[in-house]
Amino acid sequence: MLKRVLPLDATPEADFTAKLVQELSDVLRRALRQHPENSERAQRGEPIANVILLRGCGISISVTPFDEKQGMTACMVSPTKIIAGLGMQVGITVLDAPGATGDYFTNLESKADTILQALRAESLVSSSWL
Repeated sequence: MLKRVLPLDATPEADFTAKLVQELSDVLRRALRQHPENSERAQRGEPIANVILLRGCGISISVTPFDEKQGMTACMVSPTKIIAGLGMQVGITVLDAPGATGDYFTNLESKADTILQALRAESLVSSSWL
């Protein structure tokens, strides 16, 4: 049995967030129970999907943007959403690289090409480097 979502403090915002996340979780679990893929999996004797992990609900912290603090703009490739979110939090542009997976099978050449294209577009790299 899943635990109920509870607010982390007594503020109205925390209470609202906890109730919202709980309601969304309940709706998603009901939808999963009725999903045709789960019916097929159950018929094959396979485990069914019964929950979607909701995490990271919270607030944005106030931080100095990267460009203000470092005096330069930045971009990154991050198919891992939590890392991408951290980058966006400090104003770093997150780029999409085809084949980037966030694991050992990631397409490193695609990541490098994506960053290179971004640098070229910003005229940050001399053509003699390429």
